[in-house]
Amino acid sequence: MSFSFIKPEYVDKKIFKKCVDRISTKTPIELHIMNDSVMKSYGKSIKQFLEYLIEVGDHLEEYECNAKLLVQEKKYTKWLHNNLETVKGISRLIQDLTDNKNDNKKKY
Repeated sequence: MSFSFIKPEYVDKKIFKKCVDRISTKTPIELHIMNDSVMKSYGKSIKQFLEYLIEVGDHLEEYECNAKLLVQEKKYTKWLHNNLETVKGISRLIQDLTDNKNDNKKKY
């Protein structure tokens, strides 16, 4: 399932700030978990979501919030760059284990 973000002019300032507060407290690992568990089911990435929030912040003239979002985006990008091979390996391992579990269920 995929969705489109609503236009920045329709975003409530209070909701925007709530999103920023939640996102700005996350570690890069937590952002990656959000990316895998939530964002992919909607056909978006956490990076796209951060870019969208920055666009909303520009519209609302919330530059301090945007600074927090930019810091998170940079932290996540750096973490992902440094840990990409590890993340891919873990993902493959989980997929193999899931496939093996499903194969075992089919046998019995």
